[in-house]
Amino acid sequence: MNTALFSLKVYSSEEEGLLKKALFKIKDFVQIQKVSSIYLIEGKKDDKRHIHSLRTEAFFKGLCLVVQGQTSLDPEDLLRKFVEVEKELRGEVLYRNLSINLLLFNDVIRMDPVLTLPYPELHLRPEELVPASEISPSYFHPLLKKSLKELSEKYLSSVWGSFYGQGRRLLDF
Repeated sequence: MNTALFSLKVYSSEEEGLLKKALFKIKDFVQIQKVSSIYLIEGKKDDKRHIHSLRTEAFFKGLCLVVQGQTSLDPEDLLRKFVEVEKELRGEVLYRNLSINLLLFNDVIRMDPVLTLPYPELHLRPEELVPASEISPSYFHPLLKKSLKELSEKYLSSVWGSFYGQGRRLLDF
């Protein structure tokens, strides 16, 4: 069995419900072991694709959590399954309302056009790093040579998000 750490982020009016639906589908191919707290994240992003040229800045709020689980799949097949779940649950109006990122897979170091492990921006994304360090603090990042706990410390005093709720409650199917 392989150990994987992955994040789920939702930007939707039904954020909790969408997280729960995604976890329900994921449990078919990942044995969920640990779930981080759920964090409320907010931000601003330039969106040049918006239909009205006057509105190119988009404000968003969403929920994020990180999950650790066991799977018999290899990293490519796991990524494919995550993409299938995303496509199935994405809304027609808001294309990016669900994002599942494979952050870590065992101690695999890999960089190719299909998959990069560990996730290349993990150490730069507090909304993924802090919850990951919450459930797997001693995991040693194979490239940065630091534990997730050490990497996340710089974000503990900054404003990147806020506690929203316990992630385990989403597993009551």
